[in-house]
Amino acid sequence: MKDGITSSLCADFNQELVCIGFNSGISSIYDVRIAGKFSKIMGLRSETRSKVVGCSFLGESSRLIIGHEDSIIKVYDPRKFEEPLEVFKADEFRVEQPKPLTSSFMSFGSSNNNIVKVPNYPLAMNNMIVQSSNSIIACAMNDSTIRLFDLYNKRHKSLEYVLHPQASSQPSIPPSIISTMRFHSRRVHFAAATDKNVVGVYTVN
Repeated sequence: MKDGITSSLCADFNQELVCIGFNSGISSIYDVRIAGKFSKIMGLRSETRSKVVGCSFLGESSRLIIGHEDSIIKVYDPRKFEEPLEVFKADEFRVEQPKPLTSSFMSFGSSNNNIVKVPNYPLAMNNMIVQSSNSIIACAMNDSTIRLFDLYNKRHKSLEYVLHPQASSQPSIPPSIISTMRFHSRRVHFAAATDKNVVGVYTVN
């Protein structure tokens, strides 16, 4: 496709909309009620051409959340405006505590090394998921932290962060990359897994 390689996909069949995110930073929104080339109703572009790492419609509110690799998150109303309702960064607060505010209540394959390793490279977002029932966003960063945000009151609020367990406790080994995450459909529980096959299950207090 001319927009790039598909990197994210979401749908809201109550609104009959589909959003496709690309590695070029473009997001295309389609109305499935319209046939053919006219089904595309909106095209959104990252100013920095940063890859779309996650997109999701937010429950019944009609809002669309799009997250980019450069940590920028944008909130849209796809039926009304091409300009975002809100823009914020997943790395807007610094992680300085030696231990996370929320630890996994179940993990597999980890060394229980809970020290945040500050990367010597730019902080980036690898993945983003949304729990629509509770309007919670989870952002997986390349320092192995998962940043949590609440969008319930239409403006984002930083909740806390989680440090995902590592496969090795040796500080010389770079943090694992969080490759996938999934929320429980109703409860504010989620699971995350890394490229080193470390899996953690979390509950947000």
